[in-house]
This record gives sequence, structure tokens and C-alpha cells, in this order.
Amino acid sequence: MLDQIRLNQQQIGRLEKAIEEQVEFTEEVERLKVLPGFGLVCAWTVAAEIGDITRFPSAKQFVSYCRLVPVSKDSGGKHRHRSKNKDGNRYLRIAFNQAAIIAYRDYPVVKEFYKKVTRRSGKHVARTVVGKELAKIVWHMLSKGEEYKGFKGRMTRVTTQNYWPQPISPGA
Repeated sequence: MLDQIRLNQQQIGRLEKAIEEQVEFTEEVERLKVLPGFGLVCAWTVAAEIGDITRFPSAKQFVSYCRLVPVSKDSGGKHRHRSKNKDGNRYLRIAFNQAAIIAYRDYPVVKEFYKKVTRRSGKHVARTVVGKELAKIVWHMLSKGEEYKGFKGRMTRVTTQNYWPQPISPGA
């Protein structure tokens, strides 16, 4: 079993090295890594799946392509929304949802926004809304060449990690 784990780690290392050698989107990946919840793999995924960001004239169209908006079904004067959207890129939805989970777990500003939406709509909708906000930020950063300015107008900083269990001091 340990040999299998070592083999998998070696293969992962080779794949990461091969991806890093891709010169096409190195600059985009470096810019995306500063976003809350984005790591190297998430930035690679988003950069590779987007391709050329200029094909999306607006942030709304980009967010819709990322499967982060509900489907609207209008007929006979009735408006219905469905949450199971199958239009767009499923890998971008997964990437933004994973980034949202990490963002609201580790960044207090994002967590505050997440809790506010959760009170109104529930945790699944709140996670998608946080992912949608991250997608909007990505569109503005890549299409307009802007730097990251913060989440909803406020700068983000990672919370300090508390390690559990806490060591017991000898004097206690």
C-alpha cells in the first residue's frame, strides 16, 4: 500500500511539473492565486477552462458559463427557476464551489458574507453565491487587467490556524 502511495505522489509531482511548464497561462495563474480560496490547482483549472476571457463580454455571461446562476423557465406568464443548471462548464462550477468552501472557511470577510446569505437562503445557495462573487472577481481581473481589490470592497486576510489538540502546559 505504501508503494502505491509513493507511486501516486511521484505521478502527481510529474503532472504538476508538466503543468507548470505550460507558458500559455503562467501570468494568469499567478494573478489568480491571490484570490481567497484559490490555490495552485484551482488557478490552473480556471485558467485552462476559461481559455480566452475576451469571449465573455460581461461578468454576467461569464458567471452563467460557470453554471453559477439558476435556470429560468418562462412560459405562459409564469416564471420558474431551477437550481439544477446543466448549461455551461461543469469543471468551472466545481472549481468555484471548492474555492468558495476554502474562502469562507479561512477568510473572515468571506465567512461574514456567507453567513448573511445562509440565513436567508441556506448553505448550498450561499456557497454558490460566494462562488459567483469569486467568478465576477476573476472576470474583472482577467478581462480588464485589474489587480485583486478585495472581496465585496473589503480586503481579505487568512485567519490564523488553531491547532487541535492544544498542548498542555506543564505549569497548568
